[in-house]
Amino acid sequence: MESVYLVVALGAAVAGFVQGLSGFAFGLVAMSFWAWALEPRLAATLAVFGALVGQVLAAVTVRRGFNLKLLLPFVLGGLAGIPLGVAVLPHLDMDGFKALLGGRRGS
Repeated sequence: MESVYLVVALGAAVAGFVQGLSGFAFGLVAMSFWAWALEPRLAATLAVFGALVGQVLAAVTVRRGFNLKLLLPFVLGGLAGIPLGVAVLPHLDMDGFKALLGGRRGS
């Protein structure tokens, strides 16, 4: 059980670092770690939460420099995409999910 916490912490740290450098990709990087240690629903929830926290922190630091009209398409895309992704999660094949994301077959 302790190794699961280590994988989650390591995935979050690496993903946070990548998001800090690039401004995106928290979920993709974190899932490459978490797919091997967590079930898909929990991993997806953590990825969305981590990405949201990172984006909110970035938005707060540059709050004077962004236009709400330019932000609207991204908010609408998120509002449409998150429920769609949550609906698809129960139908995922775990071995296929791990193979696609991690590059090898599950155990």
